[in-house]
Amino acid sequence: MGFFRRWFKKQKSDRIVLVISGGGMRGFYGLGILKALEELGLKQKIDALYGVSIGGLISAYRAAGYSADEIMHKILHSGFFSPWKNLNLFTRKSLLSNTLIEKNILHDLPSNFEDLQIPVHIFCSDIFAGQSVQFSSGNLLSPLLATVAIPGIFPAVEYQKKTLVDGGATCNFPVSFAKKAYPDHHIIGVSLNKYQPKKSELKSLVDSIILGFELLMRRDILVQGAHADTFICRKLNSGVLEMKKEKLHKIFLQGYHDGLEQLQDLVDKKAK
Repeated sequence: MGFFRRWFKKQKSDRIVLVISGGGMRGFYGLGILKALEELGLKQKIDALYGVSIGGLISAYRAAGYSADEIMHKILHSGFFSPWKNLNLFTRKSLLSNTLIEKNILHDLPSNFEDLQIPVHIFCSDIFAGQSVQFSSGNLLSPLLATVAIPGIFPAVEYQKKTLVDGGATCNFPVSFAKKAYPDHHIIGVSLNKYQPKKSELKSLVDSIILGFELLMRRDILVQGAHADTFICRKLNSGVLEMKKEKLHKIFLQGYHDGLEQLQDLVDKKAK
């Protein structure tokens, strides 16, 4: 069952800011929402994107001019789905190398935020300061590597004298930041974290790391969702590291259909 909320506290412009949370491969649901925005004729209304982890990656690709279908194709046909070839078995820092992301997913993106078509705000976590760090200018690739760096799975990224990891550890759903920066815009918040793990999923070290991280990512869903004008959050029966392409495609279609249904109000509003 999905959870959707919409309200209009005051007359706003028809411009949109899209916020996509972290959630690993459940990000395909966010891609489905993006496809719905495209088909409803709302893509050009997006003035800024805010993203964490996979949400940051999707935001960067969208701001670089890629469609939802193109982003999905790039991820599904990358070398990302052969991760165990990249295992760092002889290092204590992480199980996987950043090379997996850098070579297979980030290579088609521009090097700097300023080269994107629309503003993007990427959130990472400063592991030693214990706080969220927002990036929106300068080097793009380092913040992107950092925001998807699940501690223990991918290595931390050293950037601007900070040691950065996945943004979901400190601020997984930055709707309040978007609302403060764009108070007159319609804020669409897409959360990917209405997920209840099962005991049967706890089979390995990786499972333990991921399930612990799931707890961090879920903690501020409703608090941040309350700041959105349209809040979309559906229970998705999929883990952060889901690798079955058929299941990911179903998640994408679920997001697409939910988006068509829940965002129709914005089309009706635009027509008035």
